[in-house]
Amino acid sequence: MTTPTRPLTLLAVTLALTLFLAACAPRATPTMFIPPAGNKTPTPTPTLTQAASPVALPTFTVPPPTVPVTATATQPALSPTPTACANDLKFDQDLTFPDGTVVQAGASVEKQWLVTNSGTCDWTSSYRLSFVGGDTLGAPADQALFPARAGMQATLTITFIAPLEAGAYQSAWQAFDASGNAFGEVVYMTIVVQ
Repeated sequence: MTTPTRPLTLLAVTLALTLFLAACAPRATPTMFIPPAGNKTPTPTPTLTQAASPVALPTFTVPPPTVPVTATATQPALSPTPTACANDLKFDQDLTFPDGTVVQAGASVEKQWLVTNSGTCDWTSSYRLSFVGGDTLGAPADQALFPARAGMQATLTITFIAPLEAGAYQSAWQAFDASGNAFGEVVYMTIVVQ
């Protein structure tokens, strides 16, 4: 089978030759205008001719509007009243020391809870996690609440010291806002000391 390469080759050669010749063609250089040096052409003197009399243009009258226009006063738009946000805390899970974990007497226990800021307020550094019941187990009764934006999860951490006497112990903690208002679910730590 033969391929039609000859007509394509002929077309390519013709096109290349045309472009080459067009590029080599001489270009016309513009001639600069040089005014005559000594002979000045006399300037014709204008002659006055009488102008034609003005033509009267037609006049148009715009009729008054048929619909009466009345102005109405509009009240400026009121900015929306800012709504107060709501605080809330939802317990998700124990990350360390599940309830009922057996520990040695006097042992350091770092308890971590995973919680969600389920309110609409962001928790700032002025929010607190405070002891509300049971035994403090050696922890300060007031802790900083981990800052968290509304809808985000946070890990709360408190380091406890297990008592020296055997028994079951519980420590309960709750979140408080900057104004001292309690909110959300209470988180617990329950251990058994041997």
